[in-house]
Amino acid sequence: MGAVLSNDPQMGVFDFELSGSLAKDTGIAPLSDADTIIYLSPEKWRGSTGKVYAPSTVLRLMEERIEQTYRVHIRNGSVKIRRQTHSVGIRHTGNNSINIDVVPALCGDNDDDSHDDERICWIPQRGSGAWIKTSVRRQLAALNRLDGPGIPLRRAIRVLKIWRNNHGVELHSYGIETIAMILLAQGKARRSVLDIVCATLEWLSNIPDQKAIWCILFEHEDREPGRYAACAFDPAIPKNNVLSSLRTPECKKIATQARRTLQALASSSDLFDDGNIESGRRLVYDAFGCD
Repeated sequence: MGAVLSNDPQMGVFDFELSGSLAKDTGIAPLSDADTIIYLSPEKWRGSTGKVYAPSTVLRLMEERIEQTYRVHIRNGSVKIRRQTHSVGIRHTGNNSINIDVVPALCGDNDDDSHDDERICWIPQRGSGAWIKTSVRRQLAALNRLDGPGIPLRRAIRVLKIWRNNHGVELHSYGIETIAMILLAQGKARRSVLDIVCATLEWLSNIPDQKAIWCILFEHEDREPGRYAACAFDPAIPKNNVLSSLRTPECKKIATQARRTLQALASSSDLFDDGNIESGRRLVYDAFGCD
């Protein structure tokens, strides 16, 4: 899709790349989604007054252009296109298909932060009307600095995503990644899958009462007075709270499930210590919602 849009001069696309879990190797099987970030030149996306279009407008125009490309597939029912919060989703109706989330991103515009090695950009947030500053390259660089031999951060993130999916926890993938990354960077999680997972669950078990989790990977800012729940600052652009969509009811549900899992893991440890390996293993599977 990135190549198709790049070849359309009216779209003002100058580059594209994979982003999200697939690009960072933090996804879990079965992989069903691929995020593609489409870098747009701002001068192509301005109205008659010179102002950049609103996020909802950019997403609508992107949706209309993608519908042109897939018009035959849309007619025969094999593809559905939908506007989402930050992206346009391309949903294939066939079995074992990879869906695509196309994320438009404004980049450049003579901004001092727009270095190509970091690729600072702004992605749309439909509903709020805001452009959110971020950088998928900074995100990947921060993850690579923390993950490595003897520090299985990516493996721990995958385990946490399995826990989230199996228990229906309403927490965005990047929220999980960010919390685990920052706790490891702060030294609050030791260098093992179990320690990283337990440290993250411990933090989540108190999420309704948590204050901001400081990002020590970059300078941080807390500019959300009166927020409903905790902040986890994006390691790419630490002005962003990656938990901003959460409200108190969601936080309470997350905390309850995290406490249940921690209790089950503590009980399984006792069983292992007593030599009851099979019962301990079943309890671990249950803690993560596995069959």
